[in-house]
Amino acid sequence: MKNFLSFLILFLILTACSFSNSTAGVPGTLDSSFAANGMQILTPSTGFENANDLVILPDNKIVSVGFTTGALGDWDIAVFRLLQNGAVDSTFGVNGFTIFDIAGNYDYGNAIYRLDDGKLLIAGGATLPNWADIDYFVARLNEDGSLDETFGTNGITQIHTDGGEDLFYSIAVQPDGKIVLAGQDNVGGFTYMNGALMRLNEDGSIDETFGDDGMVITDIDYDYSQFRDLILNEDGSIMAAGSCANDKYDILLAKYDSDGQPDAGFGDGGIKVLNLNTGTDDAFAIIRHPIDGRILVGGRIGHGSSKTDLLLMAVNESGDPDSSFAENGLAVLDIKAMEAFTDMTVQENGKIVLCGSSGGTGLGSNDWTIARFNEDGTIDSTFGESGGYTITEAGSFFSEAEAVAIQSTGRIITVGIAANDNNDMGILAYYGDDIATGIGAIQTSAKSSVSVYPNPSSGAFTLTLNTDENMEGDVHAQIINQVGQIVYEHSAEVQRGSFTQEFNENIIAQSGMYVVKVIAGAKEFTGKLLIEK
Repeated sequence: MKNFLSFLILFLILTACSFSNSTAGVPGTLDSSFAANGMQILTPSTGFENANDLVILPDNKIVSVGFTTGALGDWDIAVFRLLQNGAVDSTFGVNGFTIFDIAGNYDYGNAIYRLDDGKLLIAGGATLPNWADIDYFVARLNEDGSLDETFGTNGITQIHTDGGEDLFYSIAVQPDGKIVLAGQDNVGGFTYMNGALMRLNEDGSIDETFGDDGMVITDIDYDYSQFRDLILNEDGSIMAAGSCANDKYDILLAKYDSDGQPDAGFGDGGIKVLNLNTGTDDAFAIIRHPIDGRILVGGRIGHGSSKTDLLLMAVNESGDPDSSFAENGLAVLDIKAMEAFTDMTVQENGKIVLCGSSGGTGLGSNDWTIARFNEDGTIDSTFGESGGYTITEAGSFFSEAEAVAIQSTGRIITVGIAANDNNDMGILAYYGDDIATGIGAIQTSAKSSVSVYPNPSSGAFTLTLNTDENMEGDVHAQIINQVGQIVYEHSAEVQRGSFTQEFNENIIAQSGMYVVKVIAGAKEFTGKLLIEK
């Protein structure tokens, strides 16, 4: 009897612990171990401030960029760093913050990118002293948060074009170190605006070999257009996503070759406009799925003048909706009246995580939103508080997530606006999957390809890694099943960026979908393998 009672007590304890852990760790719910119950709200000033973008460092620290109100009431660029657990990292900048002024008035910090050497690129716009124009800017910071004075002029490159409101929204870096930026070009004195790309050299100077003296202006038959995000393809081509409008907004996609010339095989002369519905259609994010290669676009789809829904769309290489994804290429999530996805990333298991806002039509009604979709575009019902999504009231008045990334532990990090009396900087953390390292979270400029042939395979296959970098040394290959277990590991040597290994049919016993991971130094490359026994 004593042994039975001991066993029963132990069983109840283990059952309770198991229930507690599984409840607390539901993917897509706030991670209570981060900051204060999953939320960190920062108020470096008494005025308005936003957090607009973030990167995850290799040690899982979080760096974010936005703006804060300065002593004279203007807006200054603000970059801050948090520890993995959400506490402010006081070793960065001054007490965790680097705050600097660009041109004396209102500055907008919109995008951040971590270089392979640990330095940080910051981009956005800066209002000139005469208040007439907003100019582009790019800055580079050292790892400790100080301005890198070897870049541009004392760490900052300002670019004046033809006046108007000129802003960068996104950064990517080529394998040769050149910096590609996407945004908008507003012609001074006029209301119309064009999508814009620009390329800089590593030192911050304009690369005049790109486009027209370093710039590509997408001047199409619309009064208003802008690019909000971009991706670099393995062949060096560039894709950008945003919106264009005359009487209503439509999704704008564009593709250019590595020199900034339009890709004639994409859309209509390199431009694709998608009019999806009767209301406002916008694209705020674009990525290429690292496992299946799909081009994914996140944003919103409109219904008349007073409703938008959350949108995840897949397009093919010509820019048309990919009919094999979701419903005719469109995954639409209708929660409330006015909502949009603003950013997305992909977990290592292929699931797609997006963030944004959802709310009513009234001022101040929107709340922080995060959702997850399966690789085929169906909503992941195991995620969040409401069968695929979670809505969080991060601010008493208004809140919106602007960017999302994933720590190597699987924890999902989002940053954005948490408006209370004023706008504050919000950083919210959610539970993720244990194996869900964010492929887009630790950025790399490497062009790479992991291929498995044949795929599907009956068991025997060849794994190949090709990268433009001249990597040398050991690589570590892993085969991971759908529940995150490593079923096979193998170490070998990479020479001049290439690695090939043949696997026999006995290493994987069961049919199913597997993730293939190749770890080379500080970089990870992934592919997908289907085994059919």
